[in-house]
Amino acid sequence: MASGFLDTGRVWEETIELDELTSGLWTGHGAGLRIGLGPSFVVATDIARSPGTTQLYIGLGYAF
Repeated sequence: MASGFLDTGRVWEETIELDELTSGLWTGHGAGLRIGLGPSFVVATDIARSPGTTQLYIGLGYAF
C-alpha cells in the first residue's frame, strides 16, 4: 500500500496571539510504502521533506 501526506503547523514560544495563528506556518510533505509480510507483520518506509531537511523512516512491526 502506498500513501502520501502533507502537514502544516507552527510552534509558539510562549503565548498564542489570535492575529498570528496563520503566520509563519511550515509545511512538510512526503510519501510512504507499507508491505505486509504474513498476517500481522508490516515493513513501513516513509520519506518526508520540509524546508531545510529530508527524513527517512523505516519501521518493522505489527499492524495495529
